Amino acid sequence: MSGSNVLLLGDPRLRRVSEPVPSITEPDYIADKHRLQTTLEEFRARHGFGRAISAPQIGVPLRFIALHLDRAFVIVNPLITWKSEETFTMWDDCMSFPWLMVRLRRHRSVSLQYVDEDGRTREWRQL
Repeated sequence: MSGSNVLLLGDPRLRRVSEPVPSITEPDYIADKHRLQTTLEEFRARHGFGRAISAPQIGVPLRFIALHLDRAFVIVNPLITWKSEETFTMWDDCMSFPWLMVRLRRHRSVSLQYVDEDGRTREWRQL
């Protein structure tokens, strides 16, 4: 399976509110998940970097994210459960506007609840 083109800044589909993934066993979700993972891996192979991409960036209005940190994995229906009051600023890029670096304000730490690829609810705590 090949990856997809990443939607670029200005595409109205990037502004659409995403829906929760209803079931990780649905064939359409499974196909979209593989397409998103392939898109991330192809981008990493071509450019030598890239940590994450969300489904809306390939035109799929569902809440899941492909990540490649220490390993490749997907988180489904992520929900921020806590965020630090302390913030910091950083320069970052995005696959949807690869020609720009933007200065962002981020929380120093956040915690997430999400569903893993096996359907288990997990918590990612960052304190």
